[in-house]
Amino acid sequence: MKCSNNQGFTLIELIIAMTITGIMIFMAGVGMMVFFVKFSQLNMYADLQNDAFDLMHTFKHGMIIEGSDDGEFMGIMVADTTKYSDQIAPGEYRTLRCIFKGTETIHTGDYVEFSYDPVDRNVQARYKYGNYSPSTPTILFPVEHADDITVTDLRFVNLDGTRERLWGVELDAEMDVGDDKVQSVHFETKIKVR
Repeated sequence: MKCSNNQGFTLIELIIAMTITGIMIFMAGVGMMVFFVKFSQLNMYADLQNDAFDLMHTFKHGMIIEGSDDGEFMGIMVADTTKYSDQIAPGEYRTLRCIFKGTETIHTGDYVEFSYDPVDRNVQARYKYGNYSPSTPTILFPVEHADDITVTDLRFVNLDGTRERLWGVELDAEMDVGDDKVQSVHFETKIKVR
């Protein structure tokens, strides 16, 4: 006569199964947490790159000037002349002023000035359009995540000698991603004045 034991699992087997299940759930939770942290960091880094690219586009093509009736764009490409200041090395500057010759007398001294503010560590613009000139500069970069992004360097490099018709623009910025780690971005472009 054969005796079968169909009483179920022993207590030890149940404890082992529950322990293994708990460890697997814990590991899955940690993995999900790491995924969401990394996703957030990558998303912020993508925003940093997009904002830096938009800044280069603004330098090149200009910004919409508040107070203009037709949404005037004032940038390096459409400038009649350029002036520079805040020299940091031969041919390299922190500030570039784009000057526009207006067809009307009110617009003969119009300009936009792009500069790096080493105190606030951002890129800003000052401008004059006709009789309108805001008292505070317009912050161009960083706009989003301003608490996490700092501009470490901005250079306008004269690539054309005395003619000043070809400018190189270099931007370095970094973003705090937590745990005392930073992600850096470097953008550079060349812009020809018309």
